[in-house]
Amino acid sequence: MTERRYWVSAPIALLESSMEDQVPEEEAEQLATIDGELADLGFFRDDENVQWIYKTRDLDEAREMAIEAKKAWSRPSDPVGADGISITAQPECPRCGRLGRFSDQFCAACGAKMLPAVDIDPDTGGELRRR
Repeated sequence: MTERRYWVSAPIALLESSMEDQVPEEEAEQLATIDGELADLGFFRDDENVQWIYKTRDLDEAREMAIEAKKAWSRPSDPVGADGISITAQPECPRCGRLGRFSDQFCAACGAKMLPAVDIDPDTGGELRRR
């Protein structure tokens, strides 16, 4: 069986460049810096779900990336984005190891019941009760 895939998600700071006109210049610069730091870390921007995503099969790496994302968000005067950083283990088939969609209950390849998506505490690496 393969290792689970972990998705680290962080909020997008500036939803679009047109927002820069709606927030004070200094704050817009801070938010643009956050987005730049997340991109530099290897996160990819998911505009549809309004978040940055980082994927890995290594839980320790996922936790490190969550910590780095929290650091990026800790610089603004109102670091509410740091609270939105999370890690989720993707559903996986215990029989054949295939990764599933977050809504999958059964494996599309072999029909086995999928291991469900699991929320992970970025600080401890322990499983959290699913939201």
